[in-house]
Amino acid sequence: MNASVTEKQTTAKKPPRRKRLFVVTRLGILLGLVVVIWGTYSLFFAGVNPGPSVIDELRAGTITEADIKSIEILKFDPGAGWPFSESEYSRKSRKRIGPAATKQLIGILTTSSTNGHKHRNHPTTFYYGILRIDVVQGGHFYIFYRLGYYDNQYYVYLDANSKNSTNPNGAHKYENIPLADFLKRNDPWYRDIDSPTSSHRPSFPDNAP
Repeated sequence: MNASVTEKQTTAKKPPRRKRLFVVTRLGILLGLVVVIWGTYSLFFAGVNPGPSVIDELRAGTITEADIKSIEILKFDPGAGWPFSESEYSRKSRKRIGPAATKQLIGILTTSSTNGHKHRNHPTTFYYGILRIDVVQGGHFYIFYRLGYYDNQYYVYLDANSKNSTNPNGAHKYENIPLADFLKRNDPWYRDIDSPTSSHRPSFPDNAP
């Protein structure tokens, strides 16, 4: 057997370069799709339970003040991103509010929350936090809040989860203006960041309505 015949046989055993590239490309596309699907699921579907938010339950009367076991304010650092799992929530500093503040907060959430986030042109958002509401029947609700200022008025954007949901992307959206003053008086970490010398956002005055 001469050298040319041997080279031809060796070449025949190797898959063409174009075929190898095609296989690698398809594997890359498949891997990319898996990553996209998993990322989409993790971001928008994981940790989301169907059902009404605690605000809707309070409005409907299916949850009352007597059903509230405790309410905690969780410290939130926006640079770290919203939590998505119970283990992330468990690592956050928190303060349990007292009976009088609990009663007031339930009233504010029930009567002063309007559906949706009202559009504002370049509002100032300067504080974030999380509420955890535990009910005596078992289970809990998370409410994510953003304190903002626009046109000489403070307001709060709310994203309220359904029972035992951990993913903020599945939350129901609300707006609540009176809640801003409640948070000023009851969120222990708000005053740590409130400073009249801050130029990028307004200070929350002590005489704010």
